[in-house]
Amino acid sequence: MSELNLSLAISPCPNDTFLFETLVGEVRAAGGRVQFLDIAQLNALHDAPTRPDVVKVSCASAPLFHSHYRLLRCAGAFAHAVGPLVLSRPEPSGAGVGLPGQGTTAHILWRMWCRTCGIDPQPEEFERFDRIPTRLAAGDWRRAVVIHESRFTYRDAGLVEEADLGVAWNDSTGLPVPLGCVLVRRDLGDDMARRIANILVESATIAMAREEPSTRFVREHAAEMSQAIQALHIRTYANKRSLDCGKEGLEALLRLWEEARSIQPWPVDATSLHRWVGDSIGA
Repeated sequence: MSELNLSLAISPCPNDTFLFETLVGEVRAAGGRVQFLDIAQLNALHDAPTRPDVVKVSCASAPLFHSHYRLLRCAGAFAHAVGPLVLSRPEPSGAGVGLPGQGTTAHILWRMWCRTCGIDPQPEEFERFDRIPTRLAAGDWRRAVVIHESRFTYRDAGLVEEADLGVAWNDSTGLPVPLGCVLVRRDLGDDMARRIANILVESATIAMAREEPSTRFVREHAAEMSQAIQALHIRTYANKRSLDCGKEGLEALLRLWEEARSIQPWPVDATSLHRWVGDSIGA
């Protein structure tokens, strides 16, 4: 496959559109298909009847894709001591927690924080990420975990921060926070995987050099979000580890998957996951 007539699935969040704008353009120009989906929908594609050629998923769900995909070291989201936030109302009430997807990185980090703080994590309810602040403000839960732009706009709903799960992860592991990663179908072959990685890294390098990170393409997919919030979102999650997550990023993946086994047993053994990480592809 010489042209990029591929199927691509990413989220519409600013850090994804910022990193993938060039690849989206080339895929569309070649007649390929691009989907913009919520993270829970992206994670569910591991057993879809027709799997996308390239997909951005939650790091915590990546092992579900092991049988059919290769791991790229670029265009992921690996933050430094920044992650999902645990929120509550100023006068907490209700019970349980709202979470943005079962088996996501946010879910794993939430469980780790609860264990450290001696908090009973149950009951858990899963909701689309952009609906969580409104439901928490309405008293549907005692706490909620928010991701994406809700991390920057929760005060608008009158909510308060209890903890940054990225800080908690960093305090516990000393590793970058593994939030999202990019996978490429194995049957595309190594050459195509490296070509995709090269496009992503070259595009990211150019984008990071821009004075204004947001573009018309980013703004079109960023829902109702100010340009200042878009820029903050991008600068928080698109960083040097977006070019290559590095050894520490790979170590963070393995640590996260070890933690996740208690929540979501993998259909693959730990040795195979170590081998998968070691066989990851960079630009």
